[in-house]
Formats: sequence, C-alpha cells, structure tokens
Amino acid sequence: MKSIRNLLAVTVMAVFAAPALATPVLSGFSQAAPLPPAAVGAAQDRDNVILAQAGDPLFRIGQLEEQVRNLNGRIEELGFQLLQMQEQMRQMQEDNEFRFQELEKTNGQRSDVGSGVTQPGIEPSTTASTIPDGQGAGAPALDLGTLQVDPNSDLIGGIIEPLQPGGQTASLNSPDDLYQAGYNHMLTGDYALAEQVFGDYIAAYPEGGRAADAMFWLGEAQYSQGRYQDSAKTFLDVHKKYPQADKGADSLLKLGMSLAKLDNRETACATLREVLIRYPGASAAVRTKVSEEQQLASC
Repeated sequence: MKSIRNLLAVTVMAVFAAPALATPVLSGFSQAAPLPPAAVGAAQDRDNVILAQAGDPLFRIGQLEEQVRNLNGRIEELGFQLLQMQEQMRQMQEDNEFRFQELEKTNGQRSDVGSGVTQPGIEPSTTASTIPDGQGAGAPALDLGTLQVDPNSDLIGGIIEPLQPGGQTASLNSPDDLYQAGYNHMLTGDYALAEQVFGDYIAAYPEGGRAADAMFWLGEAQYSQGRYQDSAKTFLDVHKKYPQADKGADSLLKLGMSLAKLDNRETACATLREVLIRYPGASAAVRTKVSEEQQLASC
C-alpha cells in the first residue's frame, strides 16, 4: 500500500513539472519577422513590369523585328560570300578549259606541220612570206619563218610563227601608250575597241603598274555594252586581286550595279553596303552613287 502511494506521488509531480519544462524549450523559437511594406511593394512592381512586357504585343513585335533585321543582314552577307565562291569556281573552270584548248591547239599545229604538203619547184632553204587578211597589195609582207626543204622539194624542217592576237595594238611602243589608247577609245565611246585594247594590256602586262586600272576600264567597257555578266566577273576580279587599288571602291560599286542589272537584288544590296564598310574613306562621288544605287535597287 505504501508503494502504491509513492508511485502516485511521483506521477503527480511529473504531471505538474511538464509545463514548467516545456516553457523554456518553446520560448527559444520565435516567428519570422514580417517584410517591410516598401520591400513588398517593390517586388510586386518588378513582377508587374515583367508580366506587362511579356504580355505587351508591341514589345514582342519589336523584338521580332530586330531579330528579322539581324537575320536579313546575315543572309545578305552570306549571299555576297556565295557570289565570291561561285566566281572562284567559274574562274577555275575557265582556266581548265583554256588549258585544254591550248593543248588541243598545240597538238593540232604539230600534226599540221607533220602532214604538210609542199608544191613542186620550191628551191631549198626558201623563206615563206604571206600577206595577212585585211592588208592591201601595197602592205609589207609578214615573215612567218623559214622552211627547210631537200633537193626533191620535200619539207624537212622549219618553224612557222602565226600572227599573234592583238597585232593591231602590239605596235604601240610602251605599256603607257597601250593604256592611253584604250582610255581614248573609252572617251570616244568606242567600247568594243576599248575592251580589246585593255584586254591586250592585261594579257601583255599582268603585273604592270596600271594593270588594276586597265582591268577596271575593261569591266567598264563591258558594262557600257550591256554585258553585265562579264562586267560583274571583271569587277569581282579587280576587287579580289587589287582590293587596295585606287579604284577599289569604284570596282565594288560597279560590281553591285552589275548585279542589280542582273536582277540579283539581295546580293547587289549586300555589295553596295560593303562599299562604305570596306572603304570608309571613299570619295563623296562614290558615296553619292552608292546611295543612288541603293534607292534604285530598293535596298
């Protein structure tokens, strides 16, 4: 009986002691302090601005227009690079065709000499002469070389040198004379002959001091004759070979004009825009012409 009373006493004391022990433990925790009203308002305003911009159609349209402008600029730039690559491939094909033609001509000349037939009565060591087409009876004969024959009048050797192209301009004394002759033809409006003369100059003096200008005027003569495909190729060659020449900006401008004539508007606009980018010190005349051509091409 005594043990039961002791157990009840301990139980009662434990019950009354529990709130006292719980109070210090709970008092160690406190609720989080509420945010100031100003901070709450600023966060809400920022969220409202973001939501308003995201939902504003005009804002989204402006972003899309800017992206389209960037993409258009990139497309025009790629178009200009593609034109350059196409021109390089075309030039390689032309070079290969030219070499094949030269090989065929060389083989043909050898077969002609080997199968040549001589007329009876020709004396040994006879010098052959002929009058080129277009010369009158009073014109001097052109010495083509020496033919060696035996006593039986059979051909045994010799060299025949044909008339070289551009013989009409080959008689000019110096590269400057040849260049000036072509320029004079440009001034008189004889563009076909100017094209021939400047072509002869480039072929004879590819490293000449005025080769860049001669190639530019060659393209100008082609452009003036309405041969825009040829002029575009020539002006692109000038731009690639002589980018720092005096007529570098003019060549790029004329390339854009030739492309516009070929109805290649996007590449023409990209080329015209490149003029002032690559040549910021271009003359006022070039700048004015670029602006005019951009308006004509609706760039």
